Parts: sequence; C-alpha cells; structure tokens
Amino acid sequence: DGVAIDAKYVYVADTAGNVFALDKINGATVWKLEKLQLRDPGTPIIVRGKILAGDKDGLIHVMSPESGDLIGRVPTDGSRVVSLVANGDRAIAQTDKGGVFAIGVK
Repeated sequence: DGVAIDAKYVYVADTAGNVFALDKINGATVWKLEKLQLRDPGTPIIVRGKILAGDKDGLIHVMSPESGDLIGRVPTDGSRVVSLVANGDRAIAQTDKGGVFAIGVK
C-alpha cells in the first residue's frame, strides 16, 4: 500500500495487520504495534505529529510516533475506511458506505 514518513521514522502497516515504525537511516524496527492484527489497518498517515490508521470496522486508530502506543480511537460508520488523508490539523476519512468524516487531532 503505502508509507508515512516524518523527520525520524517511516511508518507502515503489513499484511498481517501490524503497524511498524522503522528508522529512516538504517531500516531498523523502532516499534511494532500488534494490537491491530485482526483489524486490517490501512496505510498510516501523520497528523499533528500523531500516527493514524483506519481499519475494516470503520475505526481510526491514533498512535504515539515515539512508542507506538494507542492513544486514541475514533469511530466512523462501521464500514471499512477506504481512504484516509491528512488535511492540516485534521484527518479526512472516507468509508466503504460512502461516509466522509473530518477528525480533528490535538
């Protein structure tokens, strides 16, 4: 799918549903979040320094860029998040049912 990149790390979700932060210099795994394995997370994005990824159940998961800890979760309409893009201090999500959601990130 794709990756998100900030000044230090590359963020990616694998086909098993793990989300990783990889060091940009040497490719080493900085952290691995396994809690989304059954949720089929999409490509991560970065909004206001936080990592976000949508899943098959319509949830947007918010992660700490330094530790990978889940620090928030936002529901949409219960269908797969098919598109998630950063727009300033918000994430814009579109779901399989056609719902469009703007999610503010603090």
